[in-house]
Amino acid sequence: MKTKLKDFGINAFLDVEDIPKSIKCDTDEWRTWIDRAILNSQKFVLLMTLGFNTRSEVLHELKVAKDNKIERIHFRHSSLENADLLVKIGDEKLDLSKFQYIIFDDEPDLLRKLGTELSGRENKRAKTSIFMETTQKIIGGEGSDARLKDKPVIEVVIGSTDEVSEWFPPSLENKKVVSMSPFGCTRVTPRRRFFECESATKEFFRAHTIGFFHLIAPIFYDDMKNVYHIDTVTQQILEILIYSIRVMKLRNIQSSQSMYIILRNMANIEMTFDGYPWHDRYHFSPESPDIELIYQFSPADAWSDIRKIFAKIYRDLCTELGIIEITDITINKRVHKILLGNRDVHTTYNLNGATLPRIEMEDFGFTEEEKN
Repeated sequence: MKTKLKDFGINAFLDVEDIPKSIKCDTDEWRTWIDRAILNSQKFVLLMTLGFNTRSEVLHELKVAKDNKIERIHFRHSSLENADLLVKIGDEKLDLSKFQYIIFDDEPDLLRKLGTELSGRENKRAKTSIFMETTQKIIGGEGSDARLKDKPVIEVVIGSTDEVSEWFPPSLENKKVVSMSPFGCTRVTPRRRFFECESATKEFFRAHTIGFFHLIAPIFYDDMKNVYHIDTVTQQILEILIYSIRVMKLRNIQSSQSMYIILRNMANIEMTFDGYPWHDRYHFSPESPDIELIYQFSPADAWSDIRKIFAKIYRDLCTELGIIEITDITINKRVHKILLGNRDVHTTYNLNGATLPRIEMEDFGFTEEEKN
């Protein structure tokens, strides 16, 4: 099921695969990871097979999903009687036979019906598969040299979620747009210089005619302190995302967009918030050389709404590193600090008549506490 969901561009949490191997099963820390995953989920899939209603872990997870009003999808095995669907959550008795469910016979039947459920017209998230299909074609045709490097790199594709239409033709004006640099340099090429990953003849801030943005960039390493920074990785991702959204706003793009992020060569990479030697260091799992993340947004939204995606990216990076206790207020404070230091945000792009308006920090809607 996890693999099937991935085919639809949906990241699914599965405890045995997504909790670091260093955390012991059935411990409080193990359960905290699961609870956090449920709270951050948009949907909760419950497989109702014989005996599921007697498993304390399943009942606990169901309670977390129910209490936090996470949308639930119930799959019921055909062998179950209605009596098998009675569950007790705390002091509450729940008859799941009264809820909407999907009956399945075996694994192939389950996967087929799962696909049908996800691809239904009412399920907008399933449409991400159109985006992923185009993304895989772009990734397959560009950047192979960059991926052969043994150092950590960020690869990002941003484009339409639901449908593909040509809104970024190779005109002189559009070439000027993707040639702009926030550093005031007048001699720039159709890639953004500070996102360079290959030789000067390669373009790796590439905007396709269908409005898909593709970028590969090395992750900045702090040579002075011998470490990678979580904030720096987030900043590099946000630079790509913010610039792409600014171009979309310039062209008045209203449709849903998706962002696919791959952090490559990340196994055992040491990360920290700051470079001080007494600060904690974290490592990506040795079993996860590549980290894949996907998000949806509307470029027509206000920056204060889009900022929620920034915080989600930051939290997902922390989760991948095993930092699950970080609070929302701390994340928003760090995102505010990242944006303050991002010259890309504070710059009005103007080159030969092509202009991207300046973004003010007030546009992001941070509270006074988050600014502190």
